[in-house]
Amino acid sequence: MFILAAVVLLLAVTVVAAVFGKKKTTTYTQYEVAGAVDRQDSNTVKYVSYNGNNVLKYSRDGASALTPEGTVLWNGSYEMNNPQIDVCGAYAVIADVGSTRLYVYNGNDSGVKLDMVHTILQARVTNSGAVAVLMENGNSNLISMYNPYETGNKLVYEVPTNVATDGFPINIAVSPDGKMLATNYVNVSSGVASSRVTFYNFDEYGKNVVDHIVTAKEYGDELVAEIHYVSGSTAYVLTEHGFTVFSGSQIPKEKYTVRLEEEIVSVIPGPEKVGFVTLNPGSGDKYRLKVYNLSSENPAVDRTFSFDYDTVCESGGEFLFTAGASCMIMNAKGETIFSRNMDNQVNYLFGLGQNGRYLLITDSQLQTIKLTNG
Repeated sequence: MFILAAVVLLLAVTVVAAVFGKKKTTTYTQYEVAGAVDRQDSNTVKYVSYNGNNVLKYSRDGASALTPEGTVLWNGSYEMNNPQIDVCGAYAVIADVGSTRLYVYNGNDSGVKLDMVHTILQARVTNSGAVAVLMENGNSNLISMYNPYETGNKLVYEVPTNVATDGFPINIAVSPDGKMLATNYVNVSSGVASSRVTFYNFDEYGKNVVDHIVTAKEYGDELVAEIHYVSGSTAYVLTEHGFTVFSGSQIPKEKYTVRLEEEIVSVIPGPEKVGFVTLNPGSGDKYRLKVYNLSSENPAVDRTFSFDYDTVCESGGEFLFTAGASCMIMNAKGETIFSRNMDNQVNYLFGLGQNGRYLLITDSQLQTIKLTNG
């Protein structure tokens, strides 16, 4: 009797575990507008995710940070021809690329203006408001670091480069604490372009190293697209065929490289992961989504889909695809939880991390929507 009872109990536990282990993913077919506020701007204004669930809008005439309900957190006015933005926590930098002006915002006031001595190509901000600026200066481009909230216009450090020997520095990345810098150089020789990524250390360790250069990697004719720092010790380099992860707070070392065989359609940079949409040759779905956690070279997500999208982003761990008045949402596992035509043009879609709630920006409104099943 005792053995029989034990067997029955074991079978019951196994059945319960199987039922809960195969819990079906919740999918949605409808949505409702939980709140809306009319837009007071034009469609030339651009929106980015900012400091949690908020958004930052910017244009040639100024910038504003808003809550999902439309409450203004701060305003900044300026006049720019080609504003480009970078965000780190509550800090943001907006630089007039091709000019010499940039503004840094700390999330509390109307911003600090910095005037550069050379033409700005790119600017990156840290979690303390320090800004790394790539500038064009004839045959010796410069990368300079400023911290307007601590040292004003005083130069924190400078990296001179020589186009003739180093090549052209075309983009930069800075660690959130501002102590590490990575630069992508492109050199053209005999009509052939080659790429090199160089890492600089501006902490105590880097003071004893020539030009603060602690390591570099040659990519040859494989062009480097972007570099992203996700922490003080982890960075990844995006190339035309995949990516490389580097790890190390003093001397970044190559951890692994992933090379994708399929043609890359879109790259989805994230704060803790990186995703790729590739073509899916052969029969079946048109696209394939592969997502990599930066701790492993094996994809955490590998799914196919056929939604023809215009834009894609990662928000709150989910993947949001938009196309005209349509959108599709995949969860962190790559499972489609929502896909339909919306009532209005979808200009932007951001996750709010609140149980199926999202910020939908149309031509005329900011709408907080909640996914439902009708």
